[in-house]
Order: sequence, then C-alpha cells, then structure tokens
Amino acid sequence: MAENQQQRDEESNTPQTKDNIPKIGYFELYRYASSFEKTMILVGSSLPIMTKLFGGIIKVFGTYEMTRNKDQFNNDVIVYCIYFVILGGASFVVSYLSMAVFMYTGERQVRRIREKYFSSLLQQEVGWFDKQNSGELASRLSGDLQLIQDGISEKVSIVLASMATFVGGFIVAFTEGWQLTLILCCVLPLMGLTGAIMAKFLSKATTNTQDAFGKASALAEEVFSAIRTVTSFNGQTSEVKRYDACLNEALKHKTKQANIQGVGVGFITLFLFSTYSLAFWYGSQLIEKGEYDGGKFITVFFAFMMGAFSIGNVAPNFGAFGSAQGAAYRIFQVLERKPLIEKKKGKDLEQIKGEIEFRNVKFNYPTRPEVSILKGVNLKIKPGQTVALVGSSGSGKSTMVQLVQRFYDPMEGQILIDGQDLRDVNLESFRRHVGIVSQEPILFRNSIKNNIGLGKMNSSTKEIEEAALQANALDFINKLPKGFDTLVGERGSLMSGGQKQRIAIARALIKNPSILLLDEATSALDSVSEKVVQSALDGASKGRTTLVVAHRLSTIKNADLIVVMQQGEIIETGTHEELINKKGKYYELVEAQSLQQGDQVATEAEEIMHLKEEEETRQSLIKQKEEEKVKVENKKGDIWRVYKMALSEWHLLLVGLLGSMVLGSIMPLFGFVFAEILTVFFSSDMVKLRKDADFWSLMFLLIAIASFLANYFKMALFDIAGNRLTLRIRSMSFKAMLSQNIGWFDEDKHATGILTSKLSTEAESIQGLTGSFLGTILQLVATIVIGFIIAFSNSWQLTLVILSCLPLVSLGGYLQVRVLKGFDSKAKAMYEDASQVATEALENIRTVISLSREGYFEHEYQSGLQVPYKVGVTRAFTSSLGHGFAQSIQFFAYTLAYYYGSRLMIDGTIDFSNFNKVVNAVMFTAASLGQIGSFAPNASKAKIAAADIFEIIDRKPSIDNSGTTNLDNPQGTAEVNNVIFKYPTRPDQIILNGINLSVKQGQTVALVGASGCGKSTIIQLLERFYDPLAGSVSVDGNDLKSLNLSSLRTCISLVSQEPLLFARTLRENISYGKQDASIEEIKDAAKAANIADFIESLPDKYETQAGEKGTQLSGGQKQRIAIARALIRHPKLLLLDEATSALDTESEKVVQEALDNASKCRTTIVIAHRLSTIQNADVIYVFKDGLILEKGTHSQLLANKSLYYELVQQQSLK
Repeated sequence: MAENQQQRDEESNTPQTKDNIPKIGYFELYRYASSFEKTMILVGSSLPIMTKLFGGIIKVFGTYEMTRNKDQFNNDVIVYCIYFVILGGASFVVSYLSMAVFMYTGERQVRRIREKYFSSLLQQEVGWFDKQNSGELASRLSGDLQLIQDGISEKVSIVLASMATFVGGFIVAFTEGWQLTLILCCVLPLMGLTGAIMAKFLSKATTNTQDAFGKASALAEEVFSAIRTVTSFNGQTSEVKRYDACLNEALKHKTKQANIQGVGVGFITLFLFSTYSLAFWYGSQLIEKGEYDGGKFITVFFAFMMGAFSIGNVAPNFGAFGSAQGAAYRIFQVLERKPLIEKKKGKDLEQIKGEIEFRNVKFNYPTRPEVSILKGVNLKIKPGQTVALVGSSGSGKSTMVQLVQRFYDPMEGQILIDGQDLRDVNLESFRRHVGIVSQEPILFRNSIKNNIGLGKMNSSTKEIEEAALQANALDFINKLPKGFDTLVGERGSLMSGGQKQRIAIARALIKNPSILLLDEATSALDSVSEKVVQSALDGASKGRTTLVVAHRLSTIKNADLIVVMQQGEIIETGTHEELINKKGKYYELVEAQSLQQGDQVATEAEEIMHLKEEEETRQSLIKQKEEEKVKVENKKGDIWRVYKMALSEWHLLLVGLLGSMVLGSIMPLFGFVFAEILTVFFSSDMVKLRKDADFWSLMFLLIAIASFLANYFKMALFDIAGNRLTLRIRSMSFKAMLSQNIGWFDEDKHATGILTSKLSTEAESIQGLTGSFLGTILQLVATIVIGFIIAFSNSWQLTLVILSCLPLVSLGGYLQVRVLKGFDSKAKAMYEDASQVATEALENIRTVISLSREGYFEHEYQSGLQVPYKVGVTRAFTSSLGHGFAQSIQFFAYTLAYYYGSRLMIDGTIDFSNFNKVVNAVMFTAASLGQIGSFAPNASKAKIAAADIFEIIDRKPSIDNSGTTNLDNPQGTAEVNNVIFKYPTRPDQIILNGINLSVKQGQTVALVGASGCGKSTIIQLLERFYDPLAGSVSVDGNDLKSLNLSSLRTCISLVSQEPLLFARTLRENISYGKQDASIEEIKDAAKAANIADFIESLPDKYETQAGEKGTQLSGGQKQRIAIARALIRHPKLLLLDEATSALDTESEKVVQEALDNASKCRTTIVIAHRLSTIQNADVIYVFKDGLILEKGTHSQLLANKSLYYELVQQQSLK
C-alpha cells in the first residue's frame, strides 16, 4: 500500500515541461534486442575498413601529366582498375550484409516492442487509464514505434559504414601526412558539436510534434465516436477550431524542426567546404616548401575528404536517432511501469463459493482524491444471495461493483472473496468466475457470435446459442440476414440499445459465473423485453451470488437483500417487504415509481409477449453500401490542384526554389573547382601554383557560404511550406468529414479508427509531392543540367563512354534512395490496420479487463502484426540487394572511366584537368538521375492519397446545409406525414411504414413501444440525421429539406439514452449546447438538471474533468450533465430519448419535475420505457412494428385496456 502510494505520488509529481523533454540514451534503444540480434548487429558494425583508391589512381594520372611515361602510366592504371573491380565486389557483399542485418534486427526488435508495449498497456490498472487518453496511447503504436524503427534500422547501417570510412580515411591521412591532417581536423569538433546540438533540438521538437499530433488524433477519435452528439448540437465548427488549434501547435514545432535541420545541415556543409578551402591553401604552402608533392597531398586530402564526407552522411541521421530516443522514452515508460494492481499475482481460484464482504471500505477515485465516495462501508453477501444496491445517482453503488472487480483498491478496509482479501487473489482466475453487465454495454467491432463468445473463450456454437436464448436475444438474432455472423459495428453502434444490452447479458451468462454483477443490466430494455430478460436473470441468479445495481426497483423486488445507499454510506438493509414496512427511504423510492393503473389486465398479453424483433434490426447494417448521389469533382486526384493549394506559400517557395537551384549547382561546381585544384598541384611553376591555389581556395570558401545559405533556404523553407500545406489539407479533410451525413458514418469503411488514420496518413502522403520533395527535384535538375554542360564541354568522347554506364549508375542511385526511404508504405498501412485492434481494446479497456480478455486482444494484435512483419523481413533482404548494388556499381563505372580516360590522355585527346572535370560531373549527374527515378513511387502514392482526400473534400452529402429557410422565430410544431423509412445501409428492412404524427406547439408528446419499434428513428428524422424514403417531416410547417440545418438544430435539443460526454471540463460539456454561454447560464442549466449541488461539492467544481467519454462520472451524473447541455440552449423543441433512464428514483423525480417545467414553454417529444415519466404527456403514441397502433392521453389509453394498458400493468411494483 505504502509502495503503491509512493508510486502514485511519483507519477503525479513527474515534471513534463516542454523545455525539458525527457529521452533515453541511444544504446537504450536496443534494450529489447535478443542475444541473437545483438550478435547480428555486431557483425554488421564490424565492417572491413576500406578506404577507396582514388588518391592513388589520381596520383598516377597527375604524375603522368608531368612525366609522360606511357608504359608506367598504362601498367599503373590497369593495376588500379583491377583493385577497383575487387573493391566493387567486396563492397557489394559487405554493404548487403550490413544493411540486411540492421533492417532485419530492427524489424524483429520493433515487433517485439510493439507486442510488449500493447501487452504492458493491457496490464495497467484502471486508475492509470483514468489519467490517460486512449487515442494518444494507441497512436504511439504507429507513430512512435515507426520513429524507433527509423532510429535502429537501416540508418544505423549507413552511419556505421560512414564511421568505418571515417576511421579508415583518417588512418590513411595521418599515415601519409599528419601535418595537413591536423590542420584539417581542427574543424571536426565544430561539425560534431553542430550535429549533436541539432540532434538534441530535433529530438525535443519531434517529441513536441508527436504530442501535438497525438492530441489531434485523440480529438478526432473523440469527435467521430460521438458524431451524433456533435451534429445535433451544431458542434462541427467548434470541433474544427479545436482540431486546428492542435494542428497549429504541431505546425509550430514542425517549423522549428525545419529551421533546426536547415541551419544544422547548412553549418555542417559550411564547415566541410571551408575545410577544403583551408586544405588547398595550406597544401599549396607545403608543396611550395617541398614537404609534399601533388600525389601525397591528393592522398591525404582524399583520405580526409572521404572521412569528412562520411561525417556529413552521418549528420542528417542525427535527427532520426534523436526522434527515436524521444519516442522510446514514452514507450519504455509504459513498458517498465509496474501496475499498482497486478493481475497475475496471488492465489489461483479454481472454484469459488461466491461470498463477498466489504469490511470498513473507504474509497476515493485516484483522479479526485479529495472526494470521498465510500465512507466505511460494511456489507456481507452470502454465497448464492441476490443483493440489490439502490440509492441516489452517485451514492457509490457502481463504485462497489468496480471494487468487487478490483478495478481499484480501497484506500482503507478490505474486500473479501470467500474470506480471502481480494488483493491476495489472482485476478485472472477470479474474473473467470465473474459475469458483468454494465449500464452502458460495450460491444466490439466483430460479429454477434464473437462478442458473446468473449465471455468464455473456446465456447461452442451451442453454448453461444443457449446464452442468447437465456438473454432473450435468440429470436432477433435468428431473424437477421446473417444471424450470429452479423457484425455489430463500432462499440455496437449498429445495434439498438436493447439489442446491445441483451448481447452483453448473453456474454455474461455464457461463462456460468459464480458471481454475477448487474449494473443497470435491463435499463435499456422496454417493459416487455425487460420482463422476459429479468425472468432469465432471476433464473440465472439461482445458485450464484448476484450483486444488482438498479434504479428501476421492479427488477429487484425478489432480491434476498436490498441495500439502500446514500452519499457513500449504507442507510437501510432488508428485503423488499421489510423495507416497505419500515416506510423509510426505500419506501419513498418505491412510492415515487408507482403508476396509476386500470382495474384489470388486458387479455391481449399473449399477443404482446410475442416479440416481433424485425424492427430491432434497424442498425445491424454493416457491409452494405449507402446508395446516394455523390458528386466528386476529380476522383483521380489532380496533383496540380495540390500545387495550386501550395501557391499560398509562394514567398517561401520562391526563396526555396532559388536555394534548391543553387544547391543543385554546388556539386558540379565542386567537381569543376576540384579538378582545377588537382591540376594546380601537379604544376612545376611554384609561383603559378601559389597564385592559382589562393584563387581556387577562395572559390571553395564562396561555395561553402553558398552551400550554407542554399541548404537553409531549401530544407527549411520548402519544409515549412510543405508542412503548412499538409496541415491545411488535414484541416480541410476533418471539416469535410464533419460535414457528411450520419449515414456516411454508418458505413464500415468510415469507422472512427479508419477516419482518424486517414487524416494523418493521406495528408502525409500528399506531402511526398510538396515540401522538400519539390526542393530536391529542382536541386537534382540543376545538378544534371550543369553537370552535363561541364562534362560535354570538356570531352564529349569520355562523357559518352561514361554515359553508357548511366542506366546502371542511375539504377544504383534509385535503389540507394529507395532503401533509405525507411518504413515501407505497404507495411505501414498493415501496421495501422493492426493498430485498429489495439485502439478498440484501449477505448473499451474496462470491458476488456472485466472480461479478463487481455490475452485475447494481445493474440489478435500479434496476429495482425504477422503479415506486415513478414513484408518487413522480406524487404530487409531484398532491398538490401539494391543497396549492395548501389554501393558497388560506382566502382565498376569508375573502372571504365579511368581506363578509357587513360587511353584518351595517352592519345593526347584530353589532359588531366579535362579528365577530372568529366569524371566528377558525370558521376554526380548519374547519381542525381537515379534519385529522380526513386521519387516515382512517391508520386504514385501521393496521387492515390490525393484522390482519397479530394473525394472526401469534394463530396456533396445527400443531407447538407444548403437549405435557404431559417427558423428565425421557431414555434416548435412538428409533423410526420405518411413517412416510410429504411436505413440506407439496409434497404431491405422497413423501419417506419406509413407513420403519421402531429405535435402542436407547447405539447409534450410521448412515444412508447417495444425496443427497436421505430421510436428513436422518429427522433433521428426530426434531427434530419436521415431523410425518409417517402412522406415528409416538417417543423413549423417547413419541410426539413428546405430548412438550413444549422438553423433547424439550433432550436432543437437532444438527450439520448446513452449520454456521450467529452474529455473536457464539466463547464465545457454543459456549454457545448451553447458555445457562447456565460457561467451564470451554465450554472442555471446545471440547477435545472439537478446536478449543480454535485458539481459545487467537487474540489474543482465546474473545471472538473469529465474523463474520456465521461468515465469519471456515474451514469446518472453523466445523464444530468447531458440534460443540462440540452437545456442551456433553451430549445423550442426538446427531444428526450430515455433522458431519465440512468437516474435513480429520487433524482429522476427532481429532474422529471425540471423537465416538466421546462416543457411548459416548449414542445417536447419523449421516448420512454419507464412509463411513470410520461403519464402527464398531452399525447401518447404507442408504436409496434413500425406502425402507430394507439394514441391518446394516459387516462384514455388506460381506459382502452389495449397495448398501452398492458405495458403499464407490467411495470407495477406492488
């Protein structure tokens, strides 16, 4: 306990400032490498140190320029050419092995980290998740893990090869000429310091960027999963602003990244070329003094240059390493966190009797430690007893259910199972004996069969069907086209409330639990279904301990013990009869739920008990396309449209364009100047040598300055422009998604996880044709043009011969760039698909934990990783062949160039200077051609991404905001005329069949009937979530199709059966109904919803966080916040879809009075299963099978003694 408290304190006190972003040491990235992988890494890094032979062969060419000894020259060239061929073969083997090793081990390690990270997440306790955002946690499985893989895979091979070249080069340099080498080395600390500083700042900027994008993804996930709530309250504009704020935060850090990288790389090239300038100047002095000759200088300089170039190749990878370290810190924090509640420790329970005892239990939630929830509760439940917990919403009933599951540990006291402290029991074995049905049932994006089967692993079809039968779900399942194989949608969104609840009950019953926990298990059912299911639950309770939380007291009349709670304390206990006789608190609750009834029970009971569930299939609607007109301007994805959008940053692009062209000209000019300086150093005229050396040294200094400016302009400005475009496209896409009609979101391909992923991946793919891509293309074009001009002007013969190798050299350049591109897009997409499993599990972590199905989701996630892992391994060994080819082909090309060049020099066709200019120019140009080819796949991917994005942006939804009529002075009348309706994803299922319904101004109209009979569909049509197939729906005499949607929804408020709150403060959740509401209006709305006193009792009052999807509040508290959100806008038309279903009787009575008072000045349409809430309605419509069978007042319908009368009778308590 003390240790856990210390851990809690440490976690809560950990500083997380933006200026002090933590990260781990680089070698800590290999913490999860196996012994085999470490051995392979050692092999990959133990590269033979092979410095290239350029110094020697150039010395041969330079010496011939002075001596003209043809035989010696010819023999030396042949020997060196043989060396080049051998070196090329060795380079292929070593480069292939090195690259393959690191790509392969990187793939293995990251897969292992993915699995361990997800597994570690699932092992954490519920209290930890209360402080986290599931969207951010899930996003790390894709974003952060990709950064880690980038930092330990192929880039490591490149860096190690570069370091080997660096070491080998410096050994040769110091051996041949230590004086010049020491002079040159003075610049290395500057380069190293620059690289280190750049890596540090890049790591911090990357971490901040990932955090900002994580928040954007979490927000998008929250909005998409609550799209009906967002739409009904016209929240699209405010959500776009919030999303843009997250993107702007990310843009700020990405801009910093671009500037850091531009300045850092600029300085490195500045130091590099300045070093060459210094070397030529100092080398000329050494040659003039006779201490060096031209050949010795070239050998030393080439050796140093190769080493320095290698450091230059290392520098751009510092950013990737720094980003990997920052990302790994967040991942490893979770991996190494010891959960406060460990599930696998303790004594296994093969069987349990089911005795539960609360012994002086005190409890506060970790996120609200100042608020006492349970205050010394003592309760003993005998094996086989059914015990009911009743009381006000927020009195601690559901908390006791959570403590029995050990979601949390009590602050004081004990919870005993069969006399054993629950903290000493193995939780996995214990939860196998516990069945749970919660107030808001969570189903997973799978079939009905698999959802029920989650209750008991390896369950048979017969067991699943029997569980469905017990839960009164078998009939409606069998009437579905695909039966048990019907997919239920995300969070069960494609099932009605009653259907979801019965599937959840079946899931609980299939394991035949010793302890059954029912937290408002029948709250979503109509009276008829409730009676059947309650009978099934009563039967299921026999022989097992059952703990029931109930607001609807009819469900717990037969409980062995009823426990009445108030403000975290037990105030009454006894049976139903005993407590009624006491005439205490329980008696008051029962009295409040009594109904006026007729004298006799109607004779149509048998007909009513025959449940026709066809209408309940209204949202088993997956895998079918919505057939509506979709207008898309350009499905092929006009790339020019992307560039047109980018022109808004024309000032950045223009300067970046100039920087790219200058940068592209630098390498050919470097080759030209370098050729000139080589010629100078083989001159016998010392005066001319000194003069020319000074001049060309100055030219190198100018190249250094130009390189610094060009690198910054190209890298920073193009990246900034590209980032702005990308985030603008993300914002446009998000806005377009929120503009779509609800039917669009019903489609499986538009699930929350898919849309959230699309927002990031598609926009990033489009950036593949903007930003630095544009700069690189312009740079390469400049290199090619200037390179060919220099080459052909110096020797067209040698140029043509070398160009014969161009296809192979270009192919090598192409393969080199492609292998360094990093994470393959195909594997990336598959990893994102696997992440959908993780996202769903983390979003519904309480359900996963209560079912003890962590292992199931781990297995599902690991299965999803298999295919992309195999793709990655295959890529490691195949693309590494390309890397080996790219490294070796240049040696063979140089062999041809030097051999044929020697022939031309012997013939007197060219001189030493011409030869060097041609070779340098053509080789640089060939590599550039190869790099251009490597961008073709990027272009293809960007076109596909543009098609997807613009299809969404350009899509004209069938229900849009194009209506021109505004409800400036709404009255609140509504009319449903002869409406026929089918859900668009299920066109063969009639939901409403010729409905006529009239609602006058100021009336309260109630809709009652069996679950799924079409009542909620009326609400959705009034909100214009859908349009009817025939007939019309009108408000104030205006057909909804002619009304401006924002104007319509502004005068309507909706309170749904399952309230969805946002992970924001209570103030923000209430004011969501009216974005510009004052604090006084917020408090007034809270008072009207009977939630003000509770909020004022909290330490942070209205600034208290509601938690993700309102998890920090009880069901009743959430519902009252939702009611306050509805009332704050003073709607003319109030839609209450089971608005009080989650409230206890006492709160319901107060809230119902508030709703009754609120209804006096407005029109109210109420859907209710609990008929006590609508007996004062002006008109009651009774629905069945998509038809209206009865209408009238409560008294009139009772007098009819028909369908409504029977429903009333079934809700009688006494």
